[in-house]
Amino acid sequence: MTAAGASSSKLLEKLRSVRQSGIHRFALWLLPAAIALFSALAFLSFASLYPQTSGDTLSFRSLPLEAGHATPAQAMAALQTVPQQQRARFNSGAWFSIELPPRARLQPSAVDFPARGAEAIVCWRRDTMQVIGSIQGRSGSGAMRTSRLGSALMLGHNENDVGASFSGLVCQARYGEPVTFTAELWSIPDLRAASARFHRGIALLDGGIMTLALFLTVIALRNRNGPSCCWLSG
Repeated sequence: MTAAGASSSKLLEKLRSVRQSGIHRFALWLLPAAIALFSALAFLSFASLYPQTSGDTLSFRSLPLEAGHATPAQAMAALQTVPQQQRARFNSGAWFSIELPPRARLQPSAVDFPARGAEAIVCWRRDTMQVIGSIQGRSGSGAMRTSRLGSALMLGHNENDVGASFSGLVCQARYGEPVTFTAELWSIPDLRAASARFHRGIALLDGGIMTLALFLTVIALRNRNGPSCCWLSG
């Protein structure tokens, strides 16, 4: 090999080493730092597309299904003697009744049941014992809808309607595992915003996991030795 050839080979080797070092620094340091900086700026500076909203906690009366009440009327009569509570532990399910606050009758509202894992929920009007809505798994009918991880009973479907035409309801809920049960009253626009915020958070989490998986794949390919990665090292 001539002196010129040897010099050219050393120069190419040095350039290759510099390129590999640059890719290494970019992948391990510059790119994560840029992502972290942009995320911090976005979190601090950008206006939220889905502002934080919340519902009002409702009181309810409940009895376990094991008590053996066969109909809503029987359960309603028994529930009259049970003290109200705002949180309860349901082992497999329960009958429960809710007295709606005045604003639920003045404007469109939704009674939200955030506990996840419901196998079935059915709700009746307390005055006529007419079914208002039900849900089986993730399939709702009547006024019942899926809502985030739980379900919600819609009392008026848009901002121009009035609210509920009744003052109370009785429901039967069945769960596949023990849950901590609560009920909340939301305005329908706020519940829609909360649902959009929840699904956007899930999408961002999925995107973050995919980005991390791609980043780790690039690192693994970069550090792998063998002919299959020669395209990374030139």
